[in-house]
Amino acid sequence: MHDDAEALAKIRREAFAGTVISQLISGNVDPIQGLQVGTRTLLGMLRKPNRTLRKAVVEGDESSRATPLGMSIFDLVDAAAGAPAKGAAHGAVEVESDDSSVEERPEPAPGTDLDRLHEFVAMLEGMLEQYKQYDSRFYNLTNLVVSPTAQRAGAGSALLRDFVAVADAADLPCYLESTPTAEALYRRVGFVDFGGRVSCGPGGAMVLQPMRRPAKSESANPLGLRIVPAKDADIIALAHMHNASFADDAFMRLIWGRTTCDDFDRELAKDFSRRRAHVQKGIAPGVRDPVGMTLAYRVDTAAERGRNGIAPEEEEHLPGTNVGLLKEFMAMLDRVRAAYRERDSRFYHLEILAVHPDFQRKGFGQALLESVLLAADRDNLPVYLEASAMGAGLYRKHGFVECAARASCGPDGVISTRQIQPTMSQVAKDTAKDLSSVPATKNHKIRITLTSRNVKNLEKVCGDLVNRSKDKDLRVKGPVRLPTKRLHIVTRKTPCGEGSKTWDHLEMKIHKRLIDIESPAEVVKQITSMSIESGVEVEVTIQN
Repeated sequence: MHDDAEALAKIRREAFAGTVISQLISGNVDPIQGLQVGTRTLLGMLRKPNRTLRKAVVEGDESSRATPLGMSIFDLVDAAAGAPAKGAAHGAVEVESDDSSVEERPEPAPGTDLDRLHEFVAMLEGMLEQYKQYDSRFYNLTNLVVSPTAQRAGAGSALLRDFVAVADAADLPCYLESTPTAEALYRRVGFVDFGGRVSCGPGGAMVLQPMRRPAKSESANPLGLRIVPAKDADIIALAHMHNASFADDAFMRLIWGRTTCDDFDRELAKDFSRRRAHVQKGIAPGVRDPVGMTLAYRVDTAAERGRNGIAPEEEEHLPGTNVGLLKEFMAMLDRVRAAYRERDSRFYHLEILAVHPDFQRKGFGQALLESVLLAADRDNLPVYLEASAMGAGLYRKHGFVECAARASCGPDGVISTRQIQPTMSQVAKDTAKDLSSVPATKNHKIRITLTSRNVKNLEKVCGDLVNRSKDKDLRVKGPVRLPTKRLHIVTRKTPCGEGSKTWDHLEMKIHKRLIDIESPAEVVKQITSMSIESGVEVEVTIQN
């Protein structure tokens, strides 16, 4: 590595020379002094424990004297340990890390804008802390540079593929910060935006996009949603998210509509704190606060006799609370939940499932629900819950049916709830005794095939169809991308041969998507009666 240090430092300096960040921070630095400091900086960077460097060389020339074309530097970060994790030097090229050593940073070269440098470093450190809050262990790509003379020849792609291969082998996510011009390269190997762009400097001129690539085992979760136990620090944020989620529900408006938002957040947080062991939070990439939550627990009537309501009568109530209606509401819930115990001595109770309004109808509620059903399936127990009219569609998609008449309270019964549980195909079979009277709805399997040469128009129509179907609480699968068909046409454009100029090589790409919907026949026309973007062909087939 020491033999390559100056060459790699030169590549690093030349590759970044034309960027806004480099111009603002080191635009006034003497090139010779800048290279000398850059070489010492690179050597100091590699003294950080377990940091890995890869260099790209001409194919077939892997000797120690091979001229480098580019390099990548990355760390394995262990947030729990507060430092890069041991074992990060897997497959490292010419790097020997000593755990007792630390990264050495020489003094910046004369002419460096120190204020902007410190501001930029602070921005990078802030992004790293956000990564640690989302993943406890991950790879972080800090440098990927290619010599300007070797760019667009595959060296950058090779270094990037090598980096993600290391992360995939360890089944870990990976992060990086991209300049706007390099984002397309990273997206091709599966990186997605981790929040919005961040910037600093004059007028926000120094811009970076934090990006994350999920671990190999996360491929089944395209949303990137992680469901983990809530911590004490999450309680206020969860209470605020819950109240925002149910702000338009009748029970919230009529009972607590005259309380202040902050007071109600703090009051609900007390209840969540008492029962934190049963609270799970959903966190999404690039989002600081939880996007959803569940409060679910296992009930065993032999061990538990009566569970207190969320607002016992002896508790003090917030100013503005409709205490009379609250007591009526709690009495209704007590009656509903007592009926569960009469049906089953052991079951799961999903008391709360909430998703922030900004993330509703995007699959997060479904992921949260499936996590509860999975826990119940492991114990072979039925699941009970109370559903509002707004949430009933989600639960029916997962096999829930009403197990009792709708319960209501308040003026004209405006506050109501449905007692529902899954069908026996999804939970313990002893729930079947309450399902025999449920009428079946005749649905058809509908396949919608969309074809177009314009990807943007095709994706828009797919999105519109999916949203219209979800608005009607239908089960939707897709859109599924089919292989792109390519039509190649070669035409002669000149009568005389002029080498490669004799022929025109034309290509037409045909893109296709499939969407499957389960819907009653009368709803099909309502879904598809919409304005279709130009150039998109839609074919609807009823499969049964």
